[in-house]
Amino acid sequence: MEHVRLSQPAAPVTCDSGHISKTETTITFRCHDRHFRDAVAYDENGKTLFTLGADSLWTSASLRRTLRSAADNKHILDIRHHNSRAREWVAEDPQEHQLCLAKDSVSKVRRATSIQAQVVAKEVVGGHVTVNMQSFDRAGTRTVFLVDDVAIAEMVIVENNDLMFLGTRGLDRSVWKIRLAAGIDVALILALAYCRAEVSHAWRR
Repeated sequence: MEHVRLSQPAAPVTCDSGHISKTETTITFRCHDRHFRDAVAYDENGKTLFTLGADSLWTSASLRRTLRSAADNKHILDIRHHNSRAREWVAEDPQEHQLCLAKDSVSKVRRATSIQAQVVAKEVVGGHVTVNMQSFDRAGTRTVFLVDDVAIAEMVIVENNDLMFLGTRGLDRSVWKIRLAAGIDVALILALAYCRAEVSHAWRR
């Protein structure tokens, strides 16, 4: 599969997490279970970068998940369903200030998944940057993150295991590879990648 050429966008795509990619970067996002109780992101050398999950299942009506830095267990952001809607998400910093709002839809032409996120960016006109996550098929095997038609990240599924085998065979629900251009907030892209992965888990697409 030919890689999409990635570039740094003119508008900033950051939530001030302190985790900005210095060069083009690849991370692995491993979702151990369908509910993201303990998903983990690794760098290219297998070092744990972030954890995403909740202490207990169903402790939040909006399915709040917390992203933490593995190095110091720092709370970076939370992502939850917006107004408890299954196909809308909001990411917030630890002080509950909104970082981005994302919404899932399906292309009427290709029946492919499309998620649009409005990322807060006070320094730009309009106060936000739009990130369009376009999948190449309904299953979402490959998704490109676009800002003004510039590809800033690419997400590809490398494992997609049936639910009935997870426990008996010790398999992850899904595993994804995510490439990011230089100058991109890794934590924010991982939060958006969670939205894409959850669509796959919940809707089988």
